[in-house]
Amino acid sequence: DAPLLNPPAIFNLVEDITGNLTFNANTFVDVDAAGGFLKATLTIADGYLQIASANLGGVSLDASSTPTNRIFTGTVASLNNFFSTAGNIRYTPPLNNDTQRTLTLTVSDQGNTGSGGALTDTATSTILFQSVSDKPSSTGYVSCPWVAGVGSSSIVRHRFGGLNA
Repeated sequence: DAPLLNPPAIFNLVEDITGNLTFNANTFVDVDAAGGFLKATLTIADGYLQIASANLGGVSLDASSTPTNRIFTGTVASLNNFFSTAGNIRYTPPLNNDTQRTLTLTVSDQGNTGSGGALTDTATSTILFQSVSDKPSSTGYVSCPWVAGVGSSSIVRHRFGGLNA
């Protein structure tokens, strides 16, 4: 039988802040995996998927993983435990971008004990971001012509900084 995935449909995070991606305790299901190892891949288009490497708990992180494509190997139980523990998988979105993202999770049973060779499942979750208000700032000068009288003008310069929105 093929493995099944049951990730959350939505993760709610805050713009510009690294947030936890805490999955369901039964995200990974495979009735015939026995104690065999599954291969799980977590992919996102941009940003940075941070992994708590000190707390892998029976899960290995593939050396070819990248910040947007993390590859894990573990049993059903160890993957479920790792993915459902807050702080183990965190996401840092690109700065000043609150556009929703699609997080893709793929799993392969690697052919373990079932028939039919390696079987897979893929599921997606949406990451939504609460927008934050950024303080305006300027580090340059703004020049504005000012007509002081007929036929004459002067330049007024004002430096902006520390404004609160």
